[in-house]
Amino acid sequence: MSKTILWGVRLSPFHLKLEACLQFKQVSYRRLPAEGSYLENSRTMFGLEQAKRNGQVKRYPNMDATLDEYPAVPFLRSRDGQWLYDSSAIAHWLDQEKPSTALFPLEEPFDFIAHLLDEAFDEFGLYMVHHMRWVDSARSNTMGKLLGEEYKHA
Repeated sequence: MSKTILWGVRLSPFHLKLEACLQFKQVSYRRLPAEGSYLENSRTMFGLEQAKRNGQVKRYPNMDATLDEYPAVPFLRSRDGQWLYDSSAIAHWLDQEKPSTALFPLEEPFDFIAHLLDEAFDEFGLYMVHHMRWVDSARSNTMGKLLGEEYKHA
C-alpha cells in the first residue's frame, strides 16, 4: 500500500485546506509535485490524467456527471490508489474513512452551520485571496516564482 498523495500547489487555498484536514486527521501524506522527483511526478501526472480520461476520479459523495467537472484544484490519491477531488468533498470522505475525529459535526443545526461556513469561505474567501494576491500586490507579487518552485520537478 502506498502513501496518500496530495497533488497540487500551496498557492491554492483549497490545497491548504486539504493539508489542514489531513494533518488534523493524522493522515500521513506526500505533497506532489513539490516533494517528488521528476520520474515520480511524471508517473503521478500520467496516472491522474489516465484516471480523468477513464472517469475514475471520484467526488465524495458522487455528483451527477452533468453538473460536475474537473476543477483546477488539488487532487488526493488515497492509499489504495483511488483519486478524489474537491476539498470539501475530500473532507467528508476523510470523516467517513477516519470517523474518530470529525471535521464536520453530525448533529443539526451544527452540521448545517459548518457546511454553510465551508461553502461561504470557499466562494467568498477565494475571491478575497485572489484579489489580494493578483491585484493589490501586483508590484511585489512572487506567486509566479512560488508556482515555478513547486512545479520544477513536474
